[in-house]
Amino acid sequence: MSVEFINQKITSFGFTEEEAQYYVFISLMGPTPIRTLVRRFDTHRVRVYRTLKKLEDGGFIERILGRPVKYVAVPIDKSLQNSIDDVKKKLSDLETTRGEILSEWEKISKGVEPQTEEPRFRIHQGRQQIYDQLIQMCERAENEISLVTTENDLHRLALFGFDDILKPLVSRGVQVNIMTEVKSIEFEEINEYYQFTSTRHVPLPSPVRFIVIDDAEALLTVSMDDEMRMSTQNDTGLWTNSGSLISVLSIFYNALWRLASEVPDVVKAMKTGKTLQEIRTLRTQKEFQDSFIEMVNRSNSTLDIYLKNLNDAPEIYPTISAALQRKVVCRILTQVSLENVDKLKDWSDLAAIRHYDSESTMNLVVVDDMETLLNLPSWESRNQSIWSDLSAYVDTMKHSFAEHWDRGEPVNDVISRIRSEQSHLEFLQTVSGSFTDHGWMVDSPGTIKGNSGNNHTFNLVTHNPNNPEKKYAIDLLEDDSPLGQIIRMQPKKIDLTNTQIVVISKKPLETEVESLAKLYMIQLIGESDLDAFLGGLFEENQ
Repeated sequence: MSVEFINQKITSFGFTEEEAQYYVFISLMGPTPIRTLVRRFDTHRVRVYRTLKKLEDGGFIERILGRPVKYVAVPIDKSLQNSIDDVKKKLSDLETTRGEILSEWEKISKGVEPQTEEPRFRIHQGRQQIYDQLIQMCERAENEISLVTTENDLHRLALFGFDDILKPLVSRGVQVNIMTEVKSIEFEEINEYYQFTSTRHVPLPSPVRFIVIDDAEALLTVSMDDEMRMSTQNDTGLWTNSGSLISVLSIFYNALWRLASEVPDVVKAMKTGKTLQEIRTLRTQKEFQDSFIEMVNRSNSTLDIYLKNLNDAPEIYPTISAALQRKVVCRILTQVSLENVDKLKDWSDLAAIRHYDSESTMNLVVVDDMETLLNLPSWESRNQSIWSDLSAYVDTMKHSFAEHWDRGEPVNDVISRIRSEQSHLEFLQTVSGSFTDHGWMVDSPGTIKGNSGNNHTFNLVTHNPNNPEKKYAIDLLEDDSPLGQIIRMQPKKIDLTNTQIVVISKKPLETEVESLAKLYMIQLIGESDLDAFLGGLFEENQ
């Protein structure tokens, strides 16, 4: 780097231009007398002396006594670091002083209410006055303009020169968002606005206009004559800088914006006669169920259904059955239970079905990869649902369904388990019925507190009312791990000294299992021996 560059940059460390020149020169030359500096910079000796005195006081140079007196520079890296350290110390001192000031201020300002500007409201009457106010607000905009109004109002504003007001604002970085209802392809102004603003289509059930500027001020219509006349007085607006009202308007605007459609898509749909892609909110549970059935009824090729519990909506069973008969390729993800296992078994030859037991309460249908309906809470909920045929949204819902589908379990595997559980339950009901028929007290499932204070749960716990201290704890032997089940019984048996533990097996018993049960003093009986066991038990406890 050149000496001139260093001289220029070093001034940012607190040097004057002259001090920087002297300091850099001395640093390069080594011990330097005053007369050398006078000749080099062609200046007066007194001026050189004063400048050197300042550099010496600042700790950037040092004096070497002798004849003549010479000056030597402190190394440049040390000098620059000293300057940085001085600035840091000043900042630290300022922070400390700031804390002291605020601490004292808090003591003396208690009870003093901070002065805040009261929100203001102004009524504007007549279209000309409202347009004048709207233009003034836009001209004050620094960051963002958000406007929603009718098609006719945008016509009128264009005639009023609104686009010429907006273009310079956009050029200097103001974000302009406009929402309106595009009713016809002859709406030429909308195309021009779209060229330099963010403009979207949103259905407007009635004439409405409001504008929010920088989240700082807003103008909204109280009533509006939507005819093209500029002279009408039937156009009333409320201007405000109320933060709470502006916040509500901004939230409402953003919600509308997310549901609004791009203008080119709307125009294209009008020209081609195709249905416009959109997102709709369904407000009631009945709307959700009706839309669900309508969508399934109009399915032609594919149908992806995720319902947490089919039993909550039995009216859709015939609708899905009809779709399967039409050869619609259907995937159904649900929670398989005793209540729906028969219906799902009937469908399993025509549809791909998986069991998914999840905490998620999402209900979802995707039809023909073209439209989707989503409901997050349960069927009983009154929360809103979302329908859409927007391609990006449909793709997202397809992806969500696929993720849940991959975690599902083939329905036939679950059905066999459900059938086993059903048989298990029916068998327990038979055993329980035998005890209740003989007047015994039965809990199924039942719990007994052991000597340790721990509770132990069994499929069935029973006792004769005439001998309440003697209890019988009964479990069915599981098919998958009978030996492990007997081993897990042993701690229970030790803790329950006055309880007879009985394990019933519906299948032939292995010698190893029988031997282990006998060792643990657990009574193990087969289903064929159950009647004899119960008969003996009842006779013994008469």
